[in-house]
Amino acid sequence: MEARNAAWAAVASSLIALGIEPVEDDGYWRVVQRVGAGAQRAARYAACALVAPELLDEDRLEILLDPWLSAIRD
Repeated sequence: MEARNAAWAAVASSLIALGIEPVEDDGYWRVVQRVGAGAQRAARYAACALVAPELLDEDRLEILLDPWLSAIRD
């Protein structure tokens, strides 16, 4: 949960820096149609995948982590 929350907060900070109002963390995986909501949701899933990668098959793990790992490498 700490990784999930940290990921959410990091994306929220990035959105604020861009002048975009982040979606408030309400504690569950809701679907919203606001700018930045998809990035925050993706960060949550990626954080969970990093904490417990053994719970996912390799294809799903790759889908969740590749965009973030690519951004980190660049």
